[in-house]
This record gives sequence, C-alpha cells and structure tokens, in this order.
Amino acid sequence: MPVQQRCWPPALRGKDLQTAVVTGGADRDRQASLLQDSPHIVVATPGRLLDLVDAGQLSLAEVHYLVLDEADKMLDMGLRPQLERIKQLALPQKRLSRKQAAEKGKRHVQVMLFTATMPDSLQQEADTWLRKPERMHVVMNGACISPTITQVVHVCAEHKKPAKLLKHLQNVQALVAGTRNRPRMLIFTNRIKTARFVHETVAAADFRTALLHGDRSQPEREAALADFRSGKAQILVATDVAARGLHIQGLPYVVNYDFPTNMHSYIHRTGRTGRLASHGHCFSFFSRSLAPLAKPLVQLLQEHGQAVDPNLMYAAKIVSAPEAVTVRQN
Repeated sequence: MPVQQRCWPPALRGKDLQTAVVTGGADRDRQASLLQDSPHIVVATPGRLLDLVDAGQLSLAEVHYLVLDEADKMLDMGLRPQLERIKQLALPQKRLSRKQAAEKGKRHVQVMLFTATMPDSLQQEADTWLRKPERMHVVMNGACISPTITQVVHVCAEHKKPAKLLKHLQNVQALVAGTRNRPRMLIFTNRIKTARFVHETVAAADFRTALLHGDRSQPEREAALADFRSGKAQILVATDVAARGLHIQGLPYVVNYDFPTNMHSYIHRTGRTGRLASHGHCFSFFSRSLAPLAKPLVQLLQEHGQAVDPNLMYAAKIVSAPEAVTVRQN
C-alpha cells in the first residue's frame, strides 16, 4: 500500500508537523520506514523521491503543496526529465483555482518556486510550473546581496593566489588575536583539483581544515560539514556543492579563491555569509581570464556601495575592446 503524502489542513496550522528527508546517498530502507508514519512534509531530492514512488512506497496523488527550492539550479542541472515526472504525478491534469477546487471538491495544489536568481533563459521553463503566478521579490534597498556583507574583489595573477590567500588568513587571525574561538571561513574553488590543492596548502599552514566536493562520498561530505559546523575545522574548502542550500550559523568569512564563471554563482556564494542580518565578509580573487565579468561585477559592487579595485575598474572599461585587454594584476 503506497504511503500517500498527507495534506496540511487548516486544523494543523500552528501545530507540530511531522517531516521526513529522503535523499540519495543515504540509507534507503530507513527513509522508506520514515514514510510509513505518513509525514506531513517530505523534503527530497528528485532521484530518490521517484525511486520510492516507483517502488510503491510513496504516492504523490494527495500532495497539496509543491515547492522547488533553488529553482533555477534545479531547472538547469539536467533534472528536467525527473522534474517533469514529479509534475505529472503531483499536479492534477486540470489545474483549478483554490476557489474552483473547493466548489468541486477537487484537490488544489499550490506550487512555489524559491530562488535568489532566475536567469531569463529559464523563465519560460519556470512558467510551466505555475498558474497565474504571483511573483514576490524580497530585497533590501534594491540589493540582491545583504547590505551587512562587505565585498572585496582583488585583481590577482593566478600564481600569486596561494601566498595572498595565506596572508588573508593571517590578517583574519590577527583581528581576533587573544579570543578563544577562531572565526570560520568558507573557501570556494571552481575545480575539485584546485580544492584539493587549497586544502593541502591551508592545512600545511596549521589551519584546521575540512574538504567538500562532488567526488567525496556522502559520509565524507557529512563528516566535513559536521566538523565545520562544530568548529572542529575552522576552514572549509569547497566547490559549488556548498554554494547553495548551506546554512552555517555564525559564518563571518567567505573567500572566492577562484572567482565563479558567472554572476549568479557569485551572488549565491557570497550569500553563505551575512545570514540572518549578521555581518559578513566576502573576499574574492579576480584574474584577467574572467575579464568579461568585470563590467557586471563593478556594477554590482557599486550598486551595493562597495569599494572597487582600480584594476577591476580598468578591466571593466577595456572589456569592450578585447584586442586591447591587458588587465593589471597585483
């Protein structure tokens, strides 16, 4: 008998709600057993969700609320066939308004998409999930990055980045000299190979360091995050697997050792700090290979009232004439 996801009727509002988490890489049988308790809310990755549906251990026929978190990434990471199946299984063939559904005794499903960024190229795909949508933009003074975050972008040659990273770490340490708890720092790289190199470099400098990337097993990922959350590891070196959906309370520092290849990723990475209106600091290395991003980056920094490296400003001015590009790097 498949478990049917219970709806969230008005009588349950304000009361304790049972939840279950089903994700790939974790014990499938244990997750299936959690569903036997008919949780009100299931938080799932698409692959494991459909696995349980196909095994007859979960039904989506009674879902009343369907949420896609990090919707832009979900729609753009090769999950469309899986998401299309979920849509067909969870949404009624004929979409009715809440009032129409109530009058006909039919099921009404509210669909919500959450994301910090939504490229125009994905807007049409997102619209297929929605019926007469209401769009809500939550911003502070027009900014897409919290005003409590200080953003510093330093134009730097690739071969100088390791030494400059260690200097930045030492400067942060000096700021908190004499305090018991050392501040945590999340360092992003674009490639797994670079993440391993940075991890080794930072660890050799006697910093307690953890490593997180896509080639690590689920237990290894969980152990790295647990060490970072607890403070056992002061620094977490990670690829973009940590750029979204990761909330570390009291994370004051983020470093982009490799500047991301697009501005959307920069926004998400920067947003790992300064959460819940706390103060944060994002330090980024920028190399001349990414000169096409200089202009939108300068615009974003200026919109947020941040200081701009003169070398970055120079790169932004000459990017329209690539044959003349000679970005000065410190």
